[in-house]
Parts: sequence; C-alpha cells; structure tokens
Amino acid sequence: MLFQGLSGPFVGRTIKKSGIKATIILGAILVAVSSILMGTIVGSAWQYLICFGVISGLGIGFSGMFSVQSGITYWFRERRAFAMSIALTGAGLGGFTAGNVLNGIITMTGDWRMAWHFITLTCVVTVIIALLFVVNRPEDLGQIPDGSIYEKTENSSEKRLRPRI
Repeated sequence: MLFQGLSGPFVGRTIKKSGIKATIILGAILVAVSSILMGTIVGSAWQYLICFGVISGLGIGFSGMFSVQSGITYWFRERRAFAMSIALTGAGLGGFTAGNVLNGIITMTGDWRMAWHFITLTCVVTVIIALLFVVNRPEDLGQIPDGSIYEKTENSSEKRLRPRI
C-alpha cells in the first residue's frame, strides 16, 4: 500500500508524458514481474518485501485507479461521476472476487504458487486488452469528451472544445 500510494506523482508524470495506455501497461508488467518472482524464487522476508511491497505496489499504482481516474477525466465531462462510479464499482468487485478466486486455485491445486501464476496470466491479459482497446484521449480518435461541444473560433478553420452548459 505504501508504494502504491507513493507512486502517485510518478504515475501523473508518466500519464502526462506517455499517456494512459503506456502507464497501464507499465504497471501490469511490474505486477507480472512481481508475481513471477513471488511464484518462483521468493523465499525470505526481505525478498517478499521487495517483490510484493515495492515492485507490486508500484505496479498497482501505475496500472490502478490513478490511471483509470485520469482516463475518465479525459473522456467524460457531463457524465463523469457516473463513469467514475462504474470504474470504482469494478475495482471493488475485482477486489472482492480476487481473494475467492485465488483461494479456489490454491484449494484445487494444493500449491499457493499457482495463484501467483494466475496473477501473472491476468497481467498478461491486461496488457493485451490495454494494447487493443485503451485510447489515451478521445481526440486521438477524432472524437470529443462526453458532454463537450466544438465551438468555432474567429479563425473558421480552428475549433475549440468547450463544456456544454
């Protein structure tokens, strides 16, 4: 939790410089690396603290709610609160089900390391989904944020976004 929270300024800088897609992918890769290490070579407390506390914490910070909330602010104006509520509901449901799924994997296989391999697989799927579907801003697709309209400026060839009132 500490490194997840402390990553905020770095996540913001990465989103501004490289975009939401790259930030989510970076975070998912960090969590995947942490999960691989946790499921294979971690055998002492200090290794656990580095892999799970630092690497995974940073990965969750980069691929988690900071990035999602930034994306929502780019894409939504009028229905931003509703979009944010859906994202937060998804995060809550994911947290609620993850423990049960991982417990089921451990019970079925008898090997706790398989749960870490499942997390790694989940991160790989997240990277694929981000590569295919995440778009940084609506302008990248020639669209405008929900609730905004284009307004012509004095120069008729120039358009400017303004919130709908």
